[in-house]
Amino acid sequence: MMAAKKKSFGVGMASSTKITESNTLKDMKAKQNFNFQYIHRDKIDINPLNKRYAQEDIEQLKESILSTGLLHNICLTKDENTNRYRLISGERRWRAIVLFTEEEYKTHFPSGIPSHIMVFDSETDEEIALIAANVEDRDESQEKKRDSILRLKELYELKRDQGDTQYSNINKMIAEKTKMSTRQVTKYTNTAKLIPELQELFNKEKIKIDDASNFSVLSEESQRRILEIIQRDGGVNSENLKIIKKQEAEAKELQKSLAQKEDELRKKESLIDELTKQVEKLEQKSVSSPDDIIKDEISELKEAKEKAEKERANLQAKIEKMEEDKKQREQRNIEITADELRRIETIAKLEQTIEQFENSFNILKTGKNIIIQDETLRSKIEILANRFNGLLNK
Repeated sequence: MMAAKKKSFGVGMASSTKITESNTLKDMKAKQNFNFQYIHRDKIDINPLNKRYAQEDIEQLKESILSTGLLHNICLTKDENTNRYRLISGERRWRAIVLFTEEEYKTHFPSGIPSHIMVFDSETDEEIALIAANVEDRDESQEKKRDSILRLKELYELKRDQGDTQYSNINKMIAEKTKMSTRQVTKYTNTAKLIPELQELFNKEKIKIDDASNFSVLSEESQRRILEIIQRDGGVNSENLKIIKKQEAEAKELQKSLAQKEDELRKKESLIDELTKQVEKLEQKSVSSPDDIIKDEISELKEAKEKAEKERANLQAKIEKMEEDKKQREQRNIEITADELRRIETIAKLEQTIEQFENSFNILKTGKNIIIQDETLRSKIEILANRFNGLLNK
């Protein structure tokens, strides 16, 4: 019986043409999209930029490669000073191949490990490629994925700050690099604005990415209310979030109005000061040289001053009222109890139900004549009317 032929891995048609290594950085960069080479495992080094990623289940991966071959090439970059290669992606695959016996290695990789050779202008570009490869290849926790995306954002911002004008829409560039949607990348970058306690819940996967992104756009005070609800109820429903968002929007609008009134008050006070100075100046002038015209000017200025003072008083009263409203609103938000929150939620549901009934009632009105003539329909309406009366009567 013939012995079973041992498997030998090849890179396939995409790399069937031998590509020789260029002597210049420029040539290597031009060819890097097609630059596949066979590199001996002993000439490959771990990339120090890859420390954040765990290297697990290496023994299992080794057995898989022995059984089915290497399904994806590894990516490397060459260090021209040492003539050695650093890993960009595929460290787990490389570690698994390192565990091969010499005989196993020669059998499966007689020419070396098939590798995609990449060239970078800087260490920043190298780290971007390394992180993007890991985000795309690994089934990471949402914490690790968030950390990777935030690090990519930092690196792209660094390149932008160094004068690279192509980095205007960083989230879009991250999405293209990691094969994610721009919307999903934005959700992950938003989570950087979460308060520490919500960050911790996100890291433990007790808050999903969609919720975390929604919470992150809220103020610190609103996020702390969210935290209280999660600690109390184990989660935040849509009604909770709707109420908190509405209250925050109202608070922002009130704060904006308050700032506008305070600005108006400052202008009125400045006007009154100026009018007071003009009146005093004209009164001094009228003492030394009495003149009807000057007296008329003084009278007009005093009237203008009195009007401005009344307007200032009205503005001060409005500001005091707004300050009190703001204080009471903040107090209500702080003191809201579990029972009160449930009551607010119930009211919201009842309002929704009443709105649905009103829509249904309009349909009933259009069929009024039929209901009057049909005993069954009429009886049902009468029963429903009695139930409504019972609902409203204590």
